[in-house]
Amino acid sequence: MKLLRLIAITAIILVTSTGIKAQTTTTPSPDTVSVTKDCPIVGQWQYEGGGDYIYHFNADRTGKYEIGSPQPLLFTYEIKGDKLYILFKDNTGPTELGWRIEGNKLIIVDSFGSEVVYIKK
Repeated sequence: MKLLRLIAITAIILVTSTGIKAQTTTTPSPDTVSVTKDCPIVGQWQYEGGGDYIYHFNADRTGKYEIGSPQPLLFTYEIKGDKLYILFKDNTGPTELGWRIEGNKLIIVDSFGSEVVYIKK
């Protein structure tokens, strides 16, 4: 079941990053976001089910998502409360995801309410 959730979120990300129309939202203004090197999302997060699914969130609000292919998906991101807005390179609008951190786990919630867990590396 967890693998199906990961596949669903990855599919949403791939659809969004390839420019195919997907549900998007307006990016929050930069003054509503405070991301520093001390922000808990900054770092590398690997899918708890294993594999090559790794998010890299940098303090400068850039990142990449490794999905086991030679070319990672590059993105910028913003945070507003419990919402994470990821804008993949060459896409016109961000993907909105719920998020929270519990200990060393990053939990990402897709638009269907499914949770995918990543472990801090």
